[in-house]
Amino acid sequence: MARCPMNVDAIGSRRSFIMDKRGEGVPIIITESENLSGRKPEYLLIDEAELKLTIFAAQSPHE
Repeated sequence: MARCPMNVDAIGSRRSFIMDKRGEGVPIIITESENLSGRKPEYLLIDEAELKLTIFAAQSPHE
């Protein structure tokens, strides 16, 4: 993965390869999700054993 080049420029990312920098994933998820749906994704820790991530859908262009 460290040798696989990125073909898309993700907002807020300066990486050149898929696994170029660790720790960028969560900020990208938050920024991109909020830009698309207008809502921040929700992280919920369940019983200190599972992590639930809710990403909200973007509004339909017909609405």
